[in-house]
Amino acid sequence: MVAFWQMPTGAWNARQCCTSGCGNISAESDSPVQATSSPTFQTITTSSGGATFDPQHGASCALTAAGAAWCWGQDGSGPIGNGTTPTAVSTGQTVTSISLSGPTDHGCAVVTGGNAYCWGSNYYGQLGNGTSLYGYCVTPITAPVQVSGGIAFTQISAGYGYTCALTAAGAAYCWGGGPGGGASPRLMTVPAGVTFTQISVGAFYACAVAAGGTA
Repeated sequence: MVAFWQMPTGAWNARQCCTSGCGNISAESDSPVQATSSPTFQTITTSSGGATFDPQHGASCALTAAGAAWCWGQDGSGPIGNGTTPTAVSTGQTVTSISLSGPTDHGCAVVTGGNAYCWGSNYYGQLGNGTSLYGYCVTPITAPVQVSGGIAFTQISAGYGYTCALTAAGAAYCWGGGPGGGASPRLMTVPAGVTFTQISVGAFYACAVAAGGTA
């Protein structure tokens, strides 16, 4: 099971604003509540409202022991949110790493073998499939698409409009609206001999920890 502090469960989302106007957020809870029809999870990741916290934009994803990914929450940009009910992410493969941007802009996952898949908004090419779809009312991509380039990743981090991932050798690749970005993964230029062990992406920027422990 998974417990979370519910905030909110309302029907507000970006696509609704495009078609029928923005609604209001509804209930919140300061006590943990269980996700509806929740499988048994081992790890969990969440997104929030970005630099200025906006409770209208929040989603969560979790992995089971078998590597199945499930997501729930606000789905205005297509990160497969569905209120308090977890929805399966259909990659067809075992997921080893998953990340959501904040606000709920897009999600990405790495599967066994290293292929990466992303879904959601693609304004800046942050899905990494070689295309971009700019526009507030553009329908997001709700089915995961494979990141181009055939690069094997071990970890991925989704930020607002930007995505980065690491290879087993510690090389960093990024795509989307941030430095070195574009609609396909690009190898980030770093000083000779520098490799990374962990990477985290914010809104159009990224930070990483190098093998020696420096950031």
